[in-house]
Amino acid sequence: MEEPVRGRDHDLKRGVYYGAIHSDLSKIQTNAVLSALEQRDILGILRKRPLSSISFTRALPKNWSGVYNHRSRSIEINSIRRVGVAFGAEFVPGKTYRFAEAAKNRIEAMRRSLLHEIAHHFQEIGGHAVARLAESGFNNVAAKPITGYAATTWSEYLSESWVAYNVAPDSLRSLDPIGYKMVEDVLASLRALR
Repeated sequence: MEEPVRGRDHDLKRGVYYGAIHSDLSKIQTNAVLSALEQRDILGILRKRPLSSISFTRALPKNWSGVYNHRSRSIEINSIRRVGVAFGAEFVPGKTYRFAEAAKNRIEAMRRSLLHEIAHHFQEIGGHAVARLAESGFNNVAAKPITGYAATTWSEYLSESWVAYNVAPDSLRSLDPIGYKMVEDVLASLRALR
């Protein structure tokens, strides 16, 4: 059974951090998912380079957890989540396919998917500097990708490491110090954006 979600109005301001919100979730659930972004670094970067829209919808293919559209700078998160498939799994470093799958409930899985897609947005706005940092981390022989998906490409290595950095930073630091340092370096690069 899904854990209850306590929601509140989020601190994200329309027109500052994003252009529009579309959601088939309740207001409480929508705010609970959006609260994943309420961190100084995330808000500071979004203030400089806002998203055009964020959507929580059932329109994505059921095996997709989310998608970032580089052209429109928008994020769409799948609101349909099945226990045991999209969340509720035991976390096994390097074996769990996506960090969102180890969430305890549907809303936390969506929060993790939102963080994952935000990393793709940061990759886009950070350009070559972020790509070089992520590629360097991914190609480092000492890297130990936190999830199976992180082991597929440098872009997913960045995104999955970003989720772990925000959700379980101590685990990322101990399990994959290369990934942890990469995220720190990416953040430093993004903070310097004008």
